[in-house]
Amino acid sequence: MLGTTVDDHPDLFVVTRGEDQRLIGIDRIRALKQEFSLTPAQGDCRVAVVVDAERLTPFASVILTTPG
Repeated sequence: MLGTTVDDHPDLFVVTRGEDQRLIGIDRIRALKQEFSLTPAQGDCRVAVVVDAERLTPFASVILTTPG
């Protein structure tokens, strides 16, 4: 799931795996990178928290660490 928490701050994103999924897939990371391509709404930057980052698929971890 890609979403916000902490009073729904528009520049904070939390990435988690789905309830029925063991791993965090490439689709969630691509959605995160799409959000990060936009200008921050309130602050100077955007922040992402990847919960259980050790559960990223190999492709998702490559996409996460690749610029652009």
